[in-house]
Amino acid sequence: MEIMVKELWEQVQNGQEERQNLSKIRQVIKDNGERRKLSALVEGKEDVLIGLLQSEDAKTRKNAALPKRKESNPMDNSKEMVKLAINALEDKKGEDIQIIDIREVSVLADYFLIASGSNTNQVQAMADNVEETLGKAGYVCRQVEGYQSGNWILMDYGDIIVHAFCREDRLFYDLERIWRDGKMMSKEDFPA
Repeated sequence: MEIMVKELWEQVQNGQEERQNLSKIRQVIKDNGERRKLSALVEGKEDVLIGLLQSEDAKTRKNAALPKRKESNPMDNSKEMVKLAINALEDKKGEDIQIIDIREVSVLADYFLIASGSNTNQVQAMADNVEETLGKAGYVCRQVEGYQSGNWILMDYGDIIVHAFCREDRLFYDLERIWRDGKMMSKEDFPA
């Protein structure tokens, strides 16, 4: 077991067959019930491996329930994502929703969506609703940051990045000023 997990882990670290190797590692650990030995096997990187395994499990569960999207123009996908995210934010009473087209100024994404909530519970509810709405449409969030604190939640969907803020934090970080080279857009630019 130790040799197998170590070899698979080295391949994962080198970027080789990550998904397949994580599945094999998961199976070996499951079969042997040896999660405790993990730290010695992966040289102190057990938290990374466990995180990868958990994220892989979550992706598998999500993808199994997701409807398949028809292939279309990537630009249409990002606009559809923006529409869905706006509606999700509005459903949870998101305030002052701003859309910034950053295609001309950055390769990070096509659009930033920025919205405010009055408290951390509302901000978390906004993020949850965005994730649920986009998930039902077949879009998987790549990364979520700041959910636990709820002051500023960043959700990366690749083509769009959603920022849900508490009012005070939004004023403090002032992303609209930082990304002022992008084109400010309105909800009307994304008809339903």
